[in-house]
Amino acid sequence: VGKLLPNWQSPTVVRQQFGFNDTYMTTYGGSWPSNHLAWKGCVFNDDSVKDLNSTLTYREPGAWDIDRTLPGEGAHPPVSPYFIPPMYVPKLAAGSAEADEKAKDNGEYYKVSSVEPGNNLYRLDDAYASYMLNLDAYANNYANNPYRRWIYMMYIGLNDGEATAGNDVIVRDDGGYYDPNSNPWNFDTRTGTSFRINYARIPRFTSDWKAATEYSVNPPGRTSDDGTRNKTEAPSPNWQCPEEAGPIGYGR
Repeated sequence: VGKLLPNWQSPTVVRQQFGFNDTYMTTYGGSWPSNHLAWKGCVFNDDSVKDLNSTLTYREPGAWDIDRTLPGEGAHPPVSPYFIPPMYVPKLAAGSAEADEKAKDNGEYYKVSSVEPGNNLYRLDDAYASYMLNLDAYANNYANNPYRRWIYMMYIGLNDGEATAGNDVIVRDDGGYYDPNSNPWNFDTRTGTSFRINYARIPRFTSDWKAATEYSVNPPGRTSDDGTRNKTEAPSPNWQCPEEAGPIGYGR
């Protein structure tokens, strides 16, 4: 508890996410903190069923968060690395955005609202972005790619017809128009019409997307009464991953 796990690389313990906490991480820039796009070491909770019954002597199958084994031991599944995708709060709420508004690459839906938390739109490394988004390195239909689902969800609304395909972020593998109404990709079954992400077409990229931060709390070190220091800076795939807990000590 309170320990960061950046060196715990076993796929039987922590699930591997392409370019984030696997061997490709070192290929694409190294480990955290020198590589701001790499895994800092936080993990999500254990996979677990949501509800338990009232019988104290019975444990539901799949209730791994109350099991005495650790991730990777026996049938205990690995934990997932804590990862936050590029995301933002739209100026025009998703529930109010009609299809014609989502088709405008400079429309209100793609502008960042001024409300908290604002945005976590961090840029990928220019040299590796295409690989990180479009390389099926494990030949498993991108099952462990951390970015593709979220970018697809954010920008598939731009695909409103072949006549206006010039601003589409989601394109066919051959670069042509990707029709979201014709056998679209299913991220749960990993079946359907495959696609590529045209990173260069992301709306408002120059104005809204920033370089990822190291994401340390008060990088100068120690605690401080200065509110400009004791804060967690976005954008980062490690957004809200805290610092490692210090050992218990007395008389401090």
